[in-house]
Amino acid sequence: MRSLPAIIVLCVAAAFAPALRAAVIDDLYRAEVAVDDRGRRALASAARDGLAQVVVKVSGSEDALTLGPVQAALADAQRYLQQYSYREADDGSLTADLQYDEAVLRGVLLEAGAPLWTANRPPVLVWLVAEGTSGRDFVGPAHQPQLAEALPGAFERRGLPLRQPLLDLRDTAALGTGPAWRLDAATIAAASARYGVEDVLAGRVLPLSSGEWLGDWVYLHDGRRLDRAVTAAGPAAFAEAGAALAADAIARRYAVASGGEVATAGARVLVLGVDSFADYAAVMAWLEGLELVDRVNPESVDGDRLVLRLEARADLARLAPVIELNERLQPLPDVPGDVAAERAYRWQR
Repeated sequence: MRSLPAIIVLCVAAAFAPALRAAVIDDLYRAEVAVDDRGRRALASAARDGLAQVVVKVSGSEDALTLGPVQAALADAQRYLQQYSYREADDGSLTADLQYDEAVLRGVLLEAGAPLWTANRPPVLVWLVAEGTSGRDFVGPAHQPQLAEALPGAFERRGLPLRQPLLDLRDTAALGTGPAWRLDAATIAAASARYGVEDVLAGRVLPLSSGEWLGDWVYLHDGRRLDRAVTAAGPAAFAEAGAALAADAIARRYAVASGGEVATAGARVLVLGVDSFADYAAVMAWLEGLELVDRVNPESVDGDRLVLRLEARADLARLAPVIELNERLQPLPDVPGDVAAERAYRWQR
């Protein structure tokens, strides 16, 4: 058996990006909030609103806002600000750009027992049809542009990667406005196959003369669907409801609640197919980057077999779906009998 020097890993890890079933969301601990002015009172209110946004993004759940330590943090939200700045738009509106202390806020969430959702998140493909003056059509710059503009912001606030269809001839042949308006799951899933995503959101909406937007969202994943009827005050609120439906569903799969103190012994993981320092660095970089993993200790290397010990704030069964977002770590059904490990993976090149 050979030990691999950690210093070499640190030097080369950044050079190897894992293949993911997900995209990395930057700025999870950042929020933008509209403010009336640059005064202290406006900043205090914005800091609280922004912190609430960040808690929901990081935990994947609005329920986290009700937890005691989170409530205490919200009451003193400016304490968690790392930096802030203001941006004034051409129309004179003012926005506060707020960056929160990641390490300190993560500690609050761990203390609260809130779930943590890794920054590596699967993209969501969105098909959206709206009624307009010219009839029903897919939402875009030429049809219900306010709704088209609201959608990316709604997904950004929930920390979800948004994918939008090309709406080219291939798309329109696969999914017409009729089946899309009916929210025909089978047809929508078939049209989505070209994009290689596992999470699909489809919606239909009718703006009413009262100013309300009435419609439905449906979320599709792995042959299952979730439906949500929505009556919204406007296009932005309708977009927010769709992003929330997708985020809530995905977070239930990937957000992991802390188990409290770090296990002293840790859980052992076997990775086969590790033939080079490049492979080793990539495996280590991925596992060490997971939010609830505090430390990854290499125990041994024997040929292409790498044994790692993970010290984490959640058990391995709950961490496994997050680990497997990296499609190069293929789970094996059994651990070889001569290795003391809880789970085994094969590293795919």
